[in-house]
Amino acid sequence: QPQRPAQGGRKGGGDEALDAAVADDKSADYYHSRGYAHRKRGDFAAAVQDYTVAVRKDSSHFKAYFNRGFSFDKLGDYDSAVEDYTQAIKLDGTSAFAYYNRGISYDRKGDFQKAIDNFTKAAELEPRKADFYHNRGFSHRKLGKYRQAADDYTLALDLNPRHFKAYYNRAFARDKLGDYEGAVSDYSQAISLDGRNANAHHNRGSSLEKLNRNEEALAD
Repeated sequence: QPQRPAQGGRKGGGDEALDAAVADDKSADYYHSRGYAHRKRGDFAAAVQDYTVAVRKDSSHFKAYFNRGFSFDKLGDYDSAVEDYTQAIKLDGTSAFAYYNRGISYDRKGDFQKAIDNFTKAAELEPRKADFYHNRGFSHRKLGKYRQAADDYTLALDLNPRHFKAYYNRAFARDKLGDYEGAVSDYSQAISLDGRNANAHHNRGSSLEKLNRNEEALAD
């Protein structure tokens, strides 16, 4: 929904600067806030270092685990991201976004079924979030489960009728299911939301060709 340097500071072994920070008189919240400032600037490695200090000062700091997980994901360290989101969930099992973000990291690891399970849990906790269903649909799609994917994209669109990606990806799923009319309709809806998206035009043209509507296909 959404999300990768040297990570030796994660456990803190042998890192004198990290150990010194842990021993100083600044609070866990101070380091969490500084880590968040690094994250907002896109310096995810520095963010990880500060979040690590925060969780060593306060092992119950939900936000520090959550945001370190986000930073690890952005650094491409999906295993560490999953570990941190798991710890965050242990601290607060009612956080829909902890499950959602862990699902994203599982998806990026290629563990699509675990991603689906996490998106499902997120949707159970907060059923009005369109992205939870959209991302679950995308993981279904990666498993070749196009019917389940299309159903999830429909749920996303019920909640957010202007969700470009849900129209685009439902169109793709419908095309794979042989529903070319439905695919054309969805690509057209996507194009109405983003008329400059070349892939939507190209894919609509492909679906139109399958319907033998060749003149319209050429226009795309």
